[in-house]
Amino acid sequence: MDLKRKILGVAMAAAMFVPAAAFAHDWGVHHHSASCTHGPMPAARPGGHYEVRTVQTWVDGRWVQDYVPERCVTRHKGRHGRRTVTSCTPAHYMKRWVDGHYENREEWVFVPDPVPSRAYPTGQVTVNGPYWQATARW
Repeated sequence: MDLKRKILGVAMAAAMFVPAAAFAHDWGVHHHSASCTHGPMPAARPGGHYEVRTVQTWVDGRWVQDYVPERCVTRHKGRHGRRTVTSCTPAHYMKRWVDGHYENREEWVFVPDPVPSRAYPTGQVTVNGPYWQATARW
């Protein structure tokens, strides 16, 4: 019985590990599919590269029409509730205002390559005292 449990445990561990190992190389990589909201990658430019980034864009407020289905209500009337009355509101459209808001979208963004800064020279200064020495690097 103990051998059966060990074999079952090993089989379960393998069944859980194999699917994760099969897709381990895909973690963190964007694959294009029908659910992508960005277009194709723009043409290459010198001095940088394009990345897909989430960008917040403002969407203006607007009027929208919502469909309201027919609604019927049945009420019991009379002294002992023997008589029923059904009243229906026909289906119709209702206009409502949707406020302006930000939406997250995926867009191709140009990212320039890092340029080494030469605005500030690098160097070192050493000051010697009678019993000490100080060095500053930048």
